[in-house]
Amino acid sequence: MLWPTDVYPRRISIKVSGAIAPIVAEVRHVYEEFCPGDEFNCYFADDYYNRMYRSDLRFGVLFTIASAFAIGVACLGLFGLATFMVRQRAREIGIRKVLGATAAGIAQLLSMQFGRLLLVAVIVAIPLSAWVTDLWLQRYPLRAEFTAWMFGGPVLVLALLAWMSVAMQVYRGARTNPAHVLRA
Repeated sequence: MLWPTDVYPRRISIKVSGAIAPIVAEVRHVYEEFCPGDEFNCYFADDYYNRMYRSDLRFGVLFTIASAFAIGVACLGLFGLATFMVRQRAREIGIRKVLGATAAGIAQLLSMQFGRLLLVAVIVAIPLSAWVTDLWLQRYPLRAEFTAWMFGGPVLVLALLAWMSVAMQVYRGARTNPAHVLRA
């Protein structure tokens, strides 16, 4: 049964392997034999889908660059905040060291503040990003379902980056000589 071309365009999908040129020539010959006068158009499904999703691929590259820039700026901000916090609390750190606190204990005390900030950021960011991603994926008939690693992996990577940004300043503050700090 043939469908009207204005409602359902006549298309044939063929899966090929091996040399493509002879197969296309044979399909063209058969098509011209059965549909004389109709134009033969041939395209490959992967090219069609690549054209269809090209804007999404460009958006992905742009989003990756913007995300990397934002993460870099955030790490610089954390580094500055850690530097400021260690200098602000230098006397407290010196007194704690004089009273017997270890460098690891002081580093843990200072890092806990950043851990709380990171926890608040995760609590806000995960539901928001899940909602926005779900809205974006509703455009597609076939889509991936959310899994825990899609959100857990980036959280772990960002936590590691935050810890690396803060660790050097916190360690430097914990290792300072209390005599130098308390003398001033």
